[in-house]
Amino acid sequence: MTRALCALVAALALVIVGCSSTGSDTTTTTGPPGDTNPSTSSTTVTAPTTSTTATSTTAPSTTTPGSTTTPPTTSTTTTAAPATPVHGPVPESSWSVVGVRHDDVLNIRVDPGPTSPIVATLEPTGDGVVATGVAVQVGSTVWWEVDVGSTSGWVAATYLGAFGSTGDVTSDVIARADGVRPEADTMDELAALVVSLRPGGESVVVAPASPGTPIGDITVDVFEPGDDAIRGERLVVFGQRLDDDSPFSLYSVESTSICWRAADAAGLCV
Repeated sequence: MTRALCALVAALALVIVGCSSTGSDTTTTTGPPGDTNPSTSSTTVTAPTTSTTATSTTAPSTTTPGSTTTPPTTSTTTTAAPATPVHGPVPESSWSVVGVRHDDVLNIRVDPGPTSPIVATLEPTGDGVVATGVAVQVGSTVWWEVDVGSTSGWVAATYLGAFGSTGDVTSDVIARADGVRPEADTMDELAALVVSLRPGGESVVVAPASPGTPIGDITVDVFEPGDDAIRGERLVVFGQRLDDDSPFSLYSVESTSICWRAADAAGLCV
């Protein structure tokens, strides 16, 4: 009886020890869900997945992405780019908005710089922008101080231009098309064809054509690189079609020169 009792006690002891060992392995080998091995690397390479045995030593605070350990907090200070005074436009000179897409606006900001608060906006065909003559460069962008009505602020000079004279260039476009009047299925396509037949380069639609009309017009700013006086031209393309199944045929094209600085009394860019 005594020998049987001892055997039973010994068996129970083995069961208890076995349960305790299994629990310890689960805790020290895998750890809490989401843990990864600490790493001091700053790259995005995934850390090794081999588990380590838990100790009382505190893990390093620098971890790989995905670790549940909170990384050390570092404060950063963002310093605005300096505003460097540059040569500006003639004081009290008048300017118009150029090169802004028809579905966008030009911002007037409190201070020069793309992060300054916006005080007002100008439409892509807006005008009446009066320059004070003060200009600064922030980064690679030149900003002008301007007045528009009762609003004062700063505008990126890239989107301001002075208009010169206006003329009809229909015959020139047709001549460049080998004497054939251009046609296209839509006014957008007709305008793109006209632009390709002009000497300019990059173009922006600043006023789209009204859809569903037999006679349409579309306004495009075209910028011609390489000239220090003439920046490009604003084209107004007029087209017409006989019915809904007919293509748009070019009717006429008006061109207004866009000046870098100003236009003289004759409308020439100076």
